[in-house]
Amino acid sequence: MVYDQSLQYVAVVLSEFDRSQSSPSESDALVRTAFNRYYYAAFIRARQLLTVISAVHPSKKKLGHSDYPKHIAGHVKRSLDRGINHARKSKLITDADWLRLNSELKSSTKSISATLTSAYQIRVTADYTPERAVTLRPAPSLEGVTIKEARQWRTTVAIGCSKIEQTWKDCGQGPI
Repeated sequence: MVYDQSLQYVAVVLSEFDRSQSSPSESDALVRTAFNRYYYAAFIRARQLLTVISAVHPSKKKLGHSDYPKHIAGHVKRSLDRGINHARKSKLITDADWLRLNSELKSSTKSISATLTSAYQIRVTADYTPERAVTLRPAPSLEGVTIKEARQWRTTVAIGCSKIEQTWKDCGQGPI
């Protein structure tokens, strides 16, 4: 199992844990920890993509967690835009492919960036702001984000990363 998938599994176990025998503070801690693990599952998947892309298109900046969304929407998108444009000029892809790949790249980087931004905000709240209450019923939530929504973070990021990886291959950049 890949590490991001393992973190996702841990988050699912924590979020589905029977809290009926737990104290309110224990239930709060379980839910906060589940949000944390959901964030890290999404983050690790994005980091895997950046590790590969950075090997070919290096960035001089050391990234903190809060930097990832802007880096993906900026540096990664620009780097892959250059690859798509080069592939078009080299006649490796058609004009129709160029349009499709540009559209997929834009929507994927935007989706990953937005997901990581909101997930990071919730993770920081979960970890560092215990005075902000976790809602346990009807479904666990924090700052209006339900645990079910958090469960989708990794999937959303993974789909975006897969599309970016496919774009990379379609431009003749080789396997990721």
